[in-house]
Amino acid sequence: MKILEFKISKILSVNLIAITLLLLSFGGAGGGLYAQNPELYNSDWYLEKVIINNDHYYINDYTTYTGTISFNEIEESVDVFLCEFDDFQANTDFINNTSFEISNVLLNPFFGDCAYFDGGGSLVFFNLYFDIYLEDFEIAKNPFTYDITIVNSYSQLTIENADGDRAVYNSVLLSTNTFTQENFTISPNPAKEVLDITTRFSEAFTGRVYDMTGKLLQSQVFDVTQNQMDVEKLKPGVYFVFFESKTGERVSKKFVKN
Repeated sequence: MKILEFKISKILSVNLIAITLLLLSFGGAGGGLYAQNPELYNSDWYLEKVIINNDHYYINDYTTYTGTISFNEIEESVDVFLCEFDDFQANTDFINNTSFEISNVLLNPFFGDCAYFDGGGSLVFFNLYFDIYLEDFEIAKNPFTYDITIVNSYSQLTIENADGDRAVYNSVLLSTNTFTQENFTISPNPAKEVLDITTRFSEAFTGRVYDMTGKLLQSQVFDVTQNQMDVEKLKPGVYFVFFESKTGERVSKKFVKN
C-alpha cells in the first residue's frame, strides 16, 4: 500500500513540475498563456482617431500631437501616449488571444500639462483620447479587445473598451487633409443668442458644439454658405464648434458665450 502511495505521489510531483515548466515557458500564469499576434509588440502604432458613441474624432483635426500606443511583451505592460507629459503606463493581463485587461495604472507625474497649456483642440482631444481607457483618469475600462487588420499597405490596430468605444491606430503615420481655418468664419464672438457661420463651401456640412471637457452639447446640419446656430441655451463660457463635411474633413473654431 505504501509503495502504491509513493508511486502516486511521485507521478503527481512529476506532473506538477511539468505544468510549472509549461507555465514558465509561456510567460507565467498571469495571462501569458495566450499567444498574441507578434505585430502587436513589433509595430509602432500611431493614433488616427477615436470613436465614441459612433462619432469619429480624428487626432489631426484637434492637435499637432502624435498619439501612440506600445505594448511590451517582456514587461507585460502598455504605454498610452499623447505628448511629453500626457501619457500613462499599466500592466497588461491577456484574457485570451484578442482580449486583455489593464491594472496598476501609473499616470505621468505631470499628466495633463501638455493639453492644458496648449489649450484649444488639444485639451478637447486629451479628454476624448484617455476616456477610451480610463474612467475619470483612474479606473480602467476593462476588458479591452484588439483587432489587427491590413488596410492598403499598412496594418491597423483597433482597441475597443467595455463601453464599445474605440481607438484606431496605424503602423504608419498618416497625414489628413482638413479644412483650413480660413474656410470658415463665425461671428459675433463673444455670442449671446445666435452664432453666424460663413463658409466658401456650398456642400452640406455638420456643426457640433463641445464644452471644454469634450462633451457634445448640440449638433446641426447646414446646407448653405450663410448659416446660423442658436446658442442661446448654452451657459456662459468657452466652447468649440467643429465643422465636418460629408467626406470627413474638419475644422474647429473657439467662441465665447456671454
